[in-house]
Amino acid sequence: DDLAALAPAAVVRHEAELRQALVAPTLVVPQVEAPQARELHSHLFLTYLEPDAPAAQAISTQLKFRNRSVLSLASAMLAVSSVELASLENSVRQCHAAAVVLSAETIARMQEQGSRSVQLLSVLRERTGCLIALCRDAEAMERAPKWGATHLINIQEWQPGTDLPVKLLDEIDRILAAADRD
Repeated sequence: DDLAALAPAAVVRHEAELRQALVAPTLVVPQVEAPQARELHSHLFLTYLEPDAPAAQAISTQLKFRNRSVLSLASAMLAVSSVELASLENSVRQCHAAAVVLSAETIARMQEQGSRSVQLLSVLRERTGCLIALCRDAEAMERAPKWGATHLINIQEWQPGTDLPVKLLDEIDRILAAADRD
């Protein structure tokens, strides 16, 4: 009798979940516990798409000169398969903070993915508590706060191939120092 009373409610709940999944597919990233201190190996997880690779590599190099360890993963914002998502999750768990290099070209590629890229950025923010948007143009500066960036750094004036201005490196360093303490 108890089972007969529970079955119709379970069927209704299951049908509602199926309808919700069909209406609004979402990114499924495994939920994990917050990283333990011993798991944190890098100061910064840095992701970017191919158009911003030179900028990301220059930023990573210059932060390493300041004794900041950087774990870079190109195209993490386009992760789709369970293997890519697991790699992203494993990488982010090792870092105190996350950063993404954003430009108009990157934003156009992200829009092709629909809400998936924004959801991946949310994963970066949720796992580290800190998502730095390194904005290469005005469009990136406008969109990054809507996508959950906790810090905006305007790098429009800087050109890859030259040293990042000291004040921008100091700003990134200050954010990383705060994330290290948290």
